[in-house]
Amino acid sequence: MKLFVAAQRAWVPFRDAACKFAASDVSGGTIYPTIHAECLERLTKARVEDFKAYLACEEGDLSCSVPAQ
Repeated sequence: MKLFVAAQRAWVPFRDAACKFAASDVSGGTIYPTIHAECLERLTKARVEDFKAYLACEEGDLSCSVPAQ
């Protein structure tokens, strides 16, 4: 669990930096907040799907970091 929390805490700054970069070509423009927010939403939804995949791991799947429930 400690590794999971550490990974998530590291992911949040990664997401923020990635979205700042993704919207950098419109920095200072009125569309910047929209582009930035859409990026945050897209990456966060992808992260949620990652979590769902972790929770659906089959027993014996060595590529899965979360043990089967």
